[in-house]
Amino acid sequence: MQHQWILNGLLIGAAVAAGFAGLECASYLLYGFIDDLHRDDAKLTTFYTVLRDYAGFAPLCQVLWTAILTGALWRAKEDGPFRFSLFFRGRFVRIFILVAALQALWNSGKLMTLLEKFSLFSSARAVWVIAQIDQGLWGMSIVGTCYLALLLVHEGLRQVKEYAASDENTQRNSSAELPV
Repeated sequence: MQHQWILNGLLIGAAVAAGFAGLECASYLLYGFIDDLHRDDAKLTTFYTVLRDYAGFAPLCQVLWTAILTGALWRAKEDGPFRFSLFFRGRFVRIFILVAALQALWNSGKLMTLLEKFSLFSSARAVWVIAQIDQGLWGMSIVGTCYLALLLVHEGLRQVKEYAASDENTQRNSSAELPV
């Protein structure tokens, strides 16, 4: 494949993930809306909860997670052809584990939803504490995801800069060899 740059991997991964995240988010909103239609009080509680908790940040995180993984795959690929063994290279596996941990942090932030569903806590203080933990876990996931994405963007920009510098040196050397 001609697209050897880490930045190409980031862009391709983000484009693919954006389409999927949009469809997935729309399906969650639809399910939330249908769930609320069956309520007796005619409130859109589930719909707005899904909109608040999921639709705002999940597409961002999913797009970044996929972009990071695709960028890491391009990073492991370097100038060579694509092979399935790339998935087992240390350069890719380390990033994969970090992204999996960030997604686990994101998913563990759904603790409040589970506790509300099963009515495990009735005190307002316990609900407030769990809500703060949820927000902290989501925040850690978002910050960690953005940091990891920026690290790969930085490495991709450095890769392009090094190539431009080597190309410039090649042009200088070839122009110096021309007979006058």
